[in-house]
Amino acid sequence: MNQLSTIKRQDIIGLDAGLSLVSGSPQERFFQTLVDYFVSWSAVNATLISAGRIEPDRALLMIYSESPKLEPGIPAAVIVTEEVVYAALNTLSNGVAVAGESLSEVIQLVPHFKAGATEAMNFVKKHLRADQSFALLMLGQSRILVHESGVPIEDWVHKQRVINIKQIPNADITPEMIGQQLDEFHNDALSTHRGSIARLMWEIREEPKLSVFKDKPELHVQSGLLLFFRGIYREKVAVVDEEVSLNEGRVDVRIVRFDKTGRRLITMIELKVLDPSGSDPANLAWAHKGIQQAHDYKKSNYTDAAFACIYDARRSKGDQMPTLQPDAVEKDVLLKVLPMEVPAPRPRKKSSGDAADVKPVKVPRVATSAKKSTINPAAKKRAVAKTSPKKT
Repeated sequence: MNQLSTIKRQDIIGLDAGLSLVSGSPQERFFQTLVDYFVSWSAVNATLISAGRIEPDRALLMIYSESPKLEPGIPAAVIVTEEVVYAALNTLSNGVAVAGESLSEVIQLVPHFKAGATEAMNFVKKHLRADQSFALLMLGQSRILVHESGVPIEDWVHKQRVINIKQIPNADITPEMIGQQLDEFHNDALSTHRGSIARLMWEIREEPKLSVFKDKPELHVQSGLLLFFRGIYREKVAVVDEEVSLNEGRVDVRIVRFDKTGRRLITMIELKVLDPSGSDPANLAWAHKGIQQAHDYKKSNYTDAAFACIYDARRSKGDQMPTLQPDAVEKDVLLKVLPMEVPAPRPRKKSSGDAADVKPVKVPRVATSAKKSTINPAAKKRAVAKTSPKKT
């Protein structure tokens, strides 16, 4: 891996001008900071990486805590050390550490995993909980395995949200490349309800109730995209930033960079999620609004392209929404309609009162005078002969 290229101070100022600060939940900011740490660590250790001296199974488990000293996040019995480390030194690369969202406070609790990633995964299964936020940094594989609070540990062990650290130079980024990356993100994270982002978005109800979205599904898509792009682009100042104005229903991501000639470029991505509980006309209007908002970005200086990404979570997709593409072409917007699978409701649990659980009651048979005798005729004849008086 090559060293990070040097960015001039005026370039940083130029990129930051007019951009909002990165927002999102504390756990998302924690994950973003881990990506930045991974990139910085990779730059410092570029020589070792290129020489093959970083083991492929090297693993660093980072646990999020609002108060690392008071709430380390693992049982006291497994804590080996409580050493304060400094992220800026880029020396932390193995074992277990607990940290706040900005990594301003980092405490190493286990110095290293002797058996590498396998031991790290077993550590997670044995000692961590589903309500914790943590990430496994695979420093020899250029990827981060992210665990969001709420995902069952057993599910996560078999399917993680993976952030790849690809380090694409910002001068190589084009709208065509961004379009391909949007498809990649969708296929992995959103196309099925078990995707690494989709599983955070759905409230799967019990029959006969249908599955619905949790609050603010578009913010889940946005934060997932933000982290995805932060991992694959090299320079932190090749900003993948977000701008949120909830009162207008706007959720978007913007990628700001310089091309090979030093010209500043911005690619905007407007996100719209179609609601499975909404009507077809309402969803169609929401999709057209996304196209219009993407078009409005084209009026901004430095904007080379604007995407309208419509994540289609309607229960029935029979209506192909044929008016969207002509509208996008007219407004010079790059349209992506990306289908999302709607999860089926859980089967209803049978209760004690369900008819299927009520056992039939046996009614005793009552003999009546009208009922024919079932005594064998031969036996009856023998009985009569036995009771008759003998002839003398």
